[in-house]
Amino acid sequence: EQLLAAAGVDLDAPSLSSVGETKRSAGVTLILSVDYRANLLTRSADYSYLVNASRLEAKATFFGSFASTFGAVPNATREVFSLHGVQLIFEQSGGLTSFDFFTLLLTFVSGLALVSISKSITNTFLLYLAPRRNEYRLFLRSQTPDFAPANQAERRALADLVASKRRKRAICDGQPAAPEQSTEQTLVSPLAPLSEEPTAPLRAGSRAE
Repeated sequence: EQLLAAAGVDLDAPSLSSVGETKRSAGVTLILSVDYRANLLTRSADYSYLVNASRLEAKATFFGSFASTFGAVPNATREVFSLHGVQLIFEQSGGLTSFDFFTLLLTFVSGLALVSISKSITNTFLLYLAPRRNEYRLFLRSQTPDFAPANQAERRALADLVASKRRKRAICDGQPAAPEQSTEQTLVSPLAPLSEEPTAPLRAGSRAE
């Protein structure tokens, strides 16, 4: 009765598989699923039970043994047995959880390999097959300048490049771009400070040229 109540089965309700019969007459099949889960790391175990009603009938018909009353065939009889009721079918399933370092390592290495393969495929498409591959090549690799300039020309080129990079970054971030500085203002930069030569003091009556 508890299993029937758990499955929501009423034996006097009409049968779903046989027309004109109740479930008590046609029979009903209950599937009892037992699930077992264990974790070796936490040393815990769980059991769960699930009861479902199936559309299968629980009815069986078979013939009994042949019997003769007077030893003659016309008087022979045979009994027919019809069984119906509640049929129980048990299903068992389970799982065991444990930590395996080699499985973790294999999953990690496989993920790195898949990322590397996908990156290679994407770069190949962008560089050689995409319609705008010439524009993509400009943004795929970026070269950094020499941050240790050796002369005045290299200092000026480094300062101009840094200022241009900052303006582009500000435009990409949606910020107002800083105004372009002149060469003299650009050279006075924290990246490459220039040494200023001391000028001789002016004497009285002289003028600066």
